[in-house]
Formats: sequence, structure tokens, C-alpha cells
Amino acid sequence: MMKIKRGTTYNELKERIYQKLGLHGSQCIHQLIAKVETIVGKDSIYYISNDICDDEDVECVIDAFANRRAQNFIEIYVELESGESLSIPMHTKSAWYFGQEDTPVAVSAPLQVLSQVTLPDEGEDEEDENLHIEEDDEYERFIPLGDNSNTDV
Repeated sequence: MMKIKRGTTYNELKERIYQKLGLHGSQCIHQLIAKVETIVGKDSIYYISNDICDDEDVECVIDAFANRRAQNFIEIYVELESGESLSIPMHTKSAWYFGQEDTPVAVSAPLQVLSQVTLPDEGEDEEDENLHIEEDDEYERFIPLGDNSNTDV
């Protein structure tokens, strides 16, 4: 798991993702994209994509997650400058609907799933809308990134 909290900068997020994926010198993160789940109808899931380009975009992603109680994850995609493929879980086209499973495959597609964010328990109360999330705060959001959790900072 990789913890993400309010106040995380764009450069900090990129560095942590770089470490988590074990990228080497020739592999540079070119672009980060957050996809927020939007449910339309009873059987379909659609996504709203947002480029993550700066500190403000990182805060917007955290706020979008914090303000959507029915949402159970945010996906973060990465595009590498080198064009090299990563062997990490990826949503295939058919997996954009309920009932489909993610398929772990080695891919060369530019967008690849990096993470999912888990919601805090519904019993937690948030009295202050401008709550600053501290490192040991129970409201921290978590981004699981697979088997590389030993590189968490």
C-alpha cells in the first residue's frame, strides 16, 4: 500500500510511484491520469478522466475521492516516456462494466492501472470539511499498488 494524504505534491506523488514500480533511469513518467468512477444506469460504469499535471490536480483528485461517499476507488494511470510495457493489472475494454474482472497482463498500451483508493469506514464522522489529514490520521486514503508494498515511504 502507498498512503496518499492532503498536501501531497505532484513531484512527491510521481517519485513515490517511480519507486513503487521500480522504474529505472531510462523509464520516465510522462503523464499521470486519474479516472473517477461514475455510475450511469444499473449495469454500467463509466469514468471521468483528469490529467494530473501539478499540485492542484493532486488535491482535486483527493477532494473528489473524499467528497464521493458512494465511490469505492479512484484509478491512477501512468504513461511512460520510454514506451516500455509494465506487467501490472490493466482494465481491458470489456472490464469497464460490472461483473468483469481485471486481467493482469503485460501490456504496451500507454495507459495502465496503477492503483485503487479505498474508502474509510462509513462510521467515521467528518465534522470539519477542511480537515487536514495528518500522517497518523485515521482518515488517510490508501492506494494499493500490488506486490511492491515494501517500498512504501
